[in-house]
Amino acid sequence: MTTYIRPSQKLPGKVEKQDNLRISSLALAIFIALVALVVLLLFWMDQARFPSLWFGLAAGVIMLAALYVLFGLKVALQWEKAVLLRLGKFRGLRGPGMFWIVPILDATPNWIDHRVMVTPFNAEKTLTKESFSPRTGCFT
Repeated sequence: MTTYIRPSQKLPGKVEKQDNLRISSLALAIFIALVALVVLLLFWMDQARFPSLWFGLAAGVIMLAALYVLFGLKVALQWEKAVLLRLGKFRGLRGPGMFWIVPILDATPNWIDHRVMVTPFNAEKTLTKESFSPRTGCFT
């Protein structure tokens, strides 16, 4: 008998820690672009002799927006849905596709995989009342 185990399946007797922090590649790309924008903006502000207060204010606002995009933008694959909890209360399923969460208030503790998994079973011999021995097999 062959057993196929997905990476998301739990193995018997093995305790796995689930990774709830999923950062999409799109969110990471936007984050890197915003950090590069901060660096260019600070360089330009230094050349234009802006006061120091504006340096911190501009960098702080753009970095907060970058962090919100990094942790708030989620992407569920075609076969996935995310369980969304707001302050521990069920708010619904999100996905597949792109969706936003509020990083401090919302959590996505579980990602549901909707792919069909086929588990083959070997045929078994049975004995009927009439001493007939049919072979049975099934797929679930």
